[in-house]
Amino acid sequence: MGWVIAFSAVLMIVIVLLIRSEHEKKQLTVTPYEFVSGKVPESFDGKRFVFLSDLHTTSFGENNERLIREVNELKPDVLLLGGDMIRRKRHGAPDFKSLETFLSGVQAEMILYGMGNHESRMLSDEGKHPDAVRRFRTLTEALDVRILDERAVTLRDGSGSVRVSGVTLPDEYYEKGRKKTPEVPLFSNGMISPGILNVAMVHSPLYMEEAVKEGADLVLSGHFHGGTIYLGKLGGLMTPQLGFFEKRVRGMFHYGTGAGIVSAGLGTHSIKLRLNNKPEIVCITLRKGS
Repeated sequence: MGWVIAFSAVLMIVIVLLIRSEHEKKQLTVTPYEFVSGKVPESFDGKRFVFLSDLHTTSFGENNERLIREVNELKPDVLLLGGDMIRRKRHGAPDFKSLETFLSGVQAEMILYGMGNHESRMLSDEGKHPDAVRRFRTLTEALDVRILDERAVTLRDGSGSVRVSGVTLPDEYYEKGRKKTPEVPLFSNGMISPGILNVAMVHSPLYMEEAVKEGADLVLSGHFHGGTIYLGKLGGLMTPQLGFFEKRVRGMFHYGTGAGIVSAGLGTHSIKLRLNNKPEIVCITLRKGS
């Protein structure tokens, strides 16, 4: 009889947590950050960079109207998409309907798109789904979304400049249960511009510190989905790469003179669970420091 009571109690707890997770997955939270650096030009002081990652197939409201509204209310000077905004399926064509509805309604002076593992795998498998890849490229080109696939752009305002780059990590950098030590530099020649502020999108947080060492001042990552179940100081229970109690699942982290910000992301993929881990919009205000 005792085991029946215990089983029933555990089952009830599981059901309550699943209901709670379904509720949380539909929520949106905006996390504000200020990035202060002497490299921030006066003309960029106060400019707002909004960073999103890991949308996958999630839609917040019909045609993503809630996500569009939240982002538009922030009035981003630059909208940064940090990868895995689509879902590359193991079987079947890639799914980017949610991304398509979002991009069709969002407003930003500039949209820059970095590669996650889902985008890079989709493009590498172009021969399997050429129509889907063609649609993806047509969509981003039509909406003037700049794809930063091992590329960088220089943003200018008056006499001030900021460099934004997108690092495309090789597929083996996403292997589950381990971190691959980079054998070559993360940044290709010309992606980092010494002397000005360098912002880099590097999808996996495991490589933020390396990116700072190579010259990035601010590194933006996602990929870890907030650790699935966020445990505060203990970090996240589990990442998509099967990292347990990883600290770098959401928040701001400092590395010498540089910093990294990890978004908890917007959606889910294989593990469709979120607890203490609401989908996140990151809003970064640049501030000129001494």
